[in-house]
Amino acid sequence: MAAPRERIGFIGLGSMGRPMATSLVRKRFPVAAFDTIAAHIATLVERGADSASDLASLVSAADVIITMLPNTPDVASVVGGPGGLLETGRAGMLMIDMSTI
Repeated sequence: MAAPRERIGFIGLGSMGRPMATSLVRKRFPVAAFDTIAAHIATLVERGADSASDLASLVSAADVIITMLPNTPDVASVVGGPGGLLETGRAGMLMIDMSTI
């Protein structure tokens, strides 16, 4: 019996994040997708991901959070802003920032 796959929450589905999240879906990882642009989320849902309406729902659906964001203020907001990952995350959760900033 295969070990269960960690649930991945992916934040930032732009030109770099979308292909990365799509690759995880293709490899059969359970992915919950979040972006400020609804069409980006819809694209990932069409490819097999689940959608998250906000960071809190993304955190509740994930063991690992991956961010791929365009700039430092966006990362600071997602991680440390009101309702951000520091506030909504839980002990043992892994957060990976892959932003190229």
